Amino acid sequence: MESLNGSDVNGTWPVAAVSPPLGPETIVVPVIFGVILFTGVLGNCVSIYIVVKFGRMRTVTNHYVLNLSVTDLAFLLCCVPFTAAVFSTATWRFGTIMCKVVFYFMQATVQATCLTLTALSVDRYLAIVYPLESRKLRTTKVAIWANTCIWTGKLGSD
Repeated sequence: MESLNGSDVNGTWPVAAVSPPLGPETIVVPVIFGVILFTGVLGNCVSIYIVVKFGRMRTVTNHYVLNLSVTDLAFLLCCVPFTAAVFSTATWRFGTIMCKVVFYFMQATVQATCLTLTALSVDRYLAIVYPLESRKLRTTKVAIWANTCIWTGKLGSD
């Protein structure tokens, strides 16, 4: 039995919904997102490799850049393929659990990126405005601690 607005009496919508017609975006969107994914993963992996491989690159600023690359890589791998799938099919086909996990990681990685950029900005401010006084605070241990706190706070709070 249906009500006037098309739903069942108990308020649920019919199970057999009609999918919208798919157009050229089913090809174009995955190709564009694939290019973004490929170039982003390649660029971030190169920057991670350089900082990790070469000891002289392990400066305070580069620790923040390394964390920025990790957050960007996590966003690219956890979110871009699913977003491309949604844009090209107009539906979510991965289930309720994956919906929650993917959107949680989208928010966590974006917030971790913003906090890393903030920490990097504070580091640069201290280095420029207080170059001698900030030497005790601007160490790689502090940078690693700040990055760890950023990830712990983001993965544990949302």
